[in-house]
Order: sequence, then structure tokens, then C-alpha cells
Amino acid sequence: GVYSIDKNGVIDFFNKKMVEISGAKSADEVVGLNVFEMPTYKRAGLTEYFRKGLKGESFFIPEIECTSSREKTTIRQYSGIPVKNVKGEVERLLLVVADITEMKKLQEELEEERSFLNLIYDTIQGIVVVIDVNGKIVFLNKFIEELTGYRREELIGKDWLEIFIPQRIKKKLRQYFQELVSGNIAVEKRVYENPILTKSGDEKLILWSNSQIVEDGRIKYILSIGQDITELKQLEQMLLEREKLAVIGEIATGVAHEIKNPLSIILQGINYLENKKFLEKSFTLPRSGKTVDVIGKMKQAVDRAVFLLNELLDLSRAGKMDYERFRFVEIIQETLAMLEYRIKKKRVRIEVNCPPDLEVFGDRRWLSQVLINLVNNSLDAVSEKKGEIYIIVEKYAQLVVIIVKDNGKGIKSEDLGKVFLPYFTTKKKKGLGLGLAICKKVIEAHNGKIYINSESEKGTEVRIVIPEGKLQEVQK
Repeated sequence: GVYSIDKNGVIDFFNKKMVEISGAKSADEVVGLNVFEMPTYKRAGLTEYFRKGLKGESFFIPEIECTSSREKTTIRQYSGIPVKNVKGEVERLLLVVADITEMKKLQEELEEERSFLNLIYDTIQGIVVVIDVNGKIVFLNKFIEELTGYRREELIGKDWLEIFIPQRIKKKLRQYFQELVSGNIAVEKRVYENPILTKSGDEKLILWSNSQIVEDGRIKYILSIGQDITELKQLEQMLLEREKLAVIGEIATGVAHEIKNPLSIILQGINYLENKKFLEKSFTLPRSGKTVDVIGKMKQAVDRAVFLLNELLDLSRAGKMDYERFRFVEIIQETLAMLEYRIKKKRVRIEVNCPPDLEVFGDRRWLSQVLINLVNNSLDAVSEKKGEIYIIVEKYAQLVVIIVKDNGKGIKSEDLGKVFLPYFTTKKKKGLGLGLAICKKVIEAHNGKIYINSESEKGTEVRIVIPEGKLQEVQK
């Protein structure tokens, strides 16, 4: 609608559309009235704008509520344009009015509908994300904040693949995304599983269901609904470990007898060699303390093999432990003595940092086996002459932290999640892949935790945390 007022505020023109908007019976009912005296304009606060307009200032009001003398309320949009004469004096104010009542009602309904949909999306315990064909994030539900630590506001408009996809699979995921965008993808491939990165750098494994949003016959967006299956996969892995350890127990039962017999014969021979009188009469062995020391180490190694055979089945079921209090430095010394030949042969530097009086409450033999397994792994990983292995033991409050780290070849990132699985090994033609699985089982039997950090070609660090007392549990 359009109407105008003269420099005194008197309405001198009122078109048909304005009659309809205002609710007046006709233009004659309104023309001649002074806007500064009309309650409709006073209540709406329009008179101040009119004064500015008559002083030569244009104005625009995007939204204002007006109630007519007949109590008809409308929401209007106002534009005021001063009309000047040749001298530059304002002669009248031209007013252009749009009734946006219905539009506002529709906007409110749409907003209510949008709010309701957002409420539904935010209630879903899963990721809902809409990405355009260029990979930019258009929409995210609230769950993304809880899962990743990002705020939605900092993600909208950003490249999904750049922010959330680990570098090692980024190329593969870009190819998959292009297949989705092109539409040339089989139905079964729309369900996809891949890890995403949180703001802190952790990974969460997500199972996705992907759909295309089509407008005017063209794919414009990809709608993806994702479920966090990280814990489910961890549970599956745990069950798999238990199943494999149960198999180990069955194998151990079947072969223990066959292995123990020759070990018993070897042990008898060592006991015979250990006899002092035999050494004194021997023509083949040099009479020295070194010989006695070597025989002692041989006996210790055979004893350990027999011990492992006897206890392997118990370990696979629950980890039967014989707890006692002892100084941890003692099993470090025993480990290095047992591996002395390998260490010297490879010319590896070993550095130990362990308080001599630091005591641990646990199974001495099994914790010793854990340390042997870890140092053996480091010896396999480091280079000859350049290898460095560090054994660090510290106490924090009621916890004992044991660290074994090296500067070896490290572990590939894609293998890190598998290293504690029975029979998984990265050593070609060497080892059964039980070492770290046994370590994990032993540490868990001590109510402890074991963590491994590694970077390819830079080295590996294994960190063990066990409580000082048997009944305490280590919280991550």
C-alpha cells in the first residue's frame, strides 16, 4: 500500500491497498486526518519516524505491529521517502507499506516446525550431519558436541573430511564421498564404517547410513546418520581375546605333556652339571665361576618354561596370581641377566631408572615375564649398536608406573589397535603373537592398565600402571 502526508502530517493520498491493510471503509475516511493525532500511529511509535521523514530523512522499518481504530492488528513493513521541491524543501512524505502478517505467521509456523525437528535431531543419540556436494557441513545435531568436543557453530561451513577424517584414510574417504555425490553407488555400500577424530585427537569408530538429498533432479546434499560403535567394537575385541585365550588353554593342555617331558630331561641334565663334584672332575668344562653362572641361567630359563606351561591355562581363564611384596628392581636385574647375551650381541644401550627400595605387591614371576616380553620386543625393534632401551619405574600416590620404551622401528598406526590380540604379530616368521596378550592379561589380573604409544620409525613406549595394593583398581 502507498499513502502520503503533507509537511504538517495530514494524509493527502491513500490508495486502495492501504484501505485494505488499514481496515478503513474507504480512502475518504482517512484522507484529511493528521497522523500525529491518530491513536493507531501513536501506539505503534510511528510518529517519531514521520517527524524524521518530514525533516528529510528516509527510513525503513522491517517489522512493526499496528492496531487500527477497529482493533484490527497487522504486522507491517514501512518505508518512508521524503519528497522535496526544487528548493530542496520537504513538501510531503511518501509512505510505502507492506502487510507481512501472513508471512510472519508462516515464518513462525516454519520456525516452530524447525524447532520441533531440531528437538528430535538433538534427542537422537547419534550423529546427524548434512554435507553439501563440496564436502562443506550444512547441518549438525547436538550429539556431535558431546561426542567430539567441537561446538556446532565452529563447524558449520567447514570441510567435514579435513576436520574429522584421520590422514591415513582421507584419500579413501574422499573417493567414497565422490561416489555418494555422483549417485553411482550400490545400496549396500551406503552403510559404511570409519573412524572420526575428536577435538582432542582421539578416534571414535562410527557406523554410517548415507542418503542423497535430491533437488530439481540433482544431488545437492548428503545426509549421514552415524552411530558410535567404539565401545561395541572394544567389547567384540575383548570377547575375541577371551575366545583366543580359551583356545590357548586348550592347546596348552594338549601339548604341555609332550613339551614337559623333554624339558624335565634337560633339567635333570642341568642339575647333574650343576653338581660341584662333577665340575671338579670334568675335562670338558673349564673350572670357573662363569661356568657355574651359565649353568644357573640355563636352569632358570628351563624353570621359567616349565612354569609358563603349567600356568598358561590358568592365565587364559582368569590369571591365577600368587601375590607377594617385593622390590621391583630385583626383577629388572633378573630380566637383564637373563637377556644379557642378546643385549651384548646387539650392543644395545640399556638405561634403568628405578628407586632401589620401591616395592610392588604382585605376582613376582608373572610381572617378571611381562618385563621380559617387553624388553624382548624392544630388542627385536631396535637397530644394532644404535639401539636404546629405557626401563623407568616411578610411584605416584598409591600407583606404580612402569615404562619400557625404545628408539626402534615402532608400530604402524593401523596396527596399534591389534597389538594386544592373541596371535597378532608384526614380526615376520618370528613369534606367535602371544607376548603382549599375556602382558595385558597379567596386568589386568593385578587390577592394572597397560597402554602402548608408538610411531613408525621413531620408537615405542609401553606404560603399565598397577595399584600398590591388590584390591585397588586403576582408573583411566
